[in-house]
Amino acid sequence: MGLIADVGGAIAPASVIVGNGALTLALVVAWLCDRRAPGRGSKRARARRGPVGPTRGRSASGSRRACSVCPYRTSTQGHRFLLMLPDGEIEVHGTRFEVEVRDRHTRRLDVHEGLVALRLVGRNEQLLAAGSRWSPPESVREPEEVAGLDGPEASPAPGLLAAAPGPHALRAARPQSAPDALTFFVAGLDALQRGDLAAAADRFAAFERDHPADVRAEDAGDLRIVALRRAGTTGAVAAAESYLRRYLRGARRGDAVAFVAAAGHTGLTCTELAAIAAEFEGDADRRATLRPLVARCPP
Repeated sequence: MGLIADVGGAIAPASVIVGNGALTLALVVAWLCDRRAPGRGSKRARARRGPVGPTRGRSASGSRRACSVCPYRTSTQGHRFLLMLPDGEIEVHGTRFEVEVRDRHTRRLDVHEGLVALRLVGRNEQLLAAGSRWSPPESVREPEEVAGLDGPEASPAPGLLAAAPGPHALRAARPQSAPDALTFFVAGLDALQRGDLAAAADRFAAFERDHPADVRAEDAGDLRIVALRRAGTTGAVAAAESYLRRYLRGARRGDAVAFVAAAGHTGLTCTELAAIAAEFEGDADRRATLRPLVARCPP
């Protein structure tokens, strides 16, 4: 069984290759953070296991087969989408990425769109934005792998990335952002990872302000909330409200609503709350979360 992203009823299968001991997974996923409960997809997107399509599950060498070592799960806190690796996990924040696993070790991760969090056993978490590549230091690679990186075994099959994105792939035709925008975004990630939370929040806020059309603007808004919550500042609620105003249909709007509701007060107007509630039509749990906030509004 392979991993499939089901977006609005359209199937976008992953491309899974296992050849000569190397596993490469090119995965197109939706903004999968909008979930009602662990293991259950929302109306917008859901992930499930299923067969890899014949046009994407067959290679010239005949060595492709379905992936059995990369299951996925949703976490119980925030209902995030997690791709399990033999030596760790990748948390998906809405992205398109390619990961290579060899001999039960993660060897390479390329992020093409969005944001992922890479957590490997014995290493600190790393946040990788679009355009980033991760690979292990030379000192921790197997000698045979270092010698054979340029050989045919480590090379993805021709057309792998071209095959994965189909007509239902998200943001496929979106233009690349300017290099300076990526630099500023990564500066915020660096500050967040080293624990400089005030600087991280400021940089993400500046990124949102200066690059509102960038594909990472929503990620910056969400990560600003993360930084302020970790810092324990009162500005975290205001940041969550700002996120909801700007990204009414944002991938993390459920988390933002829950955080604002837990605070017990909000600066959101009744009109804004009504618009947010409309986005959760049919979602009883999240509408219940909103109920204390909208109770003060006239019927």
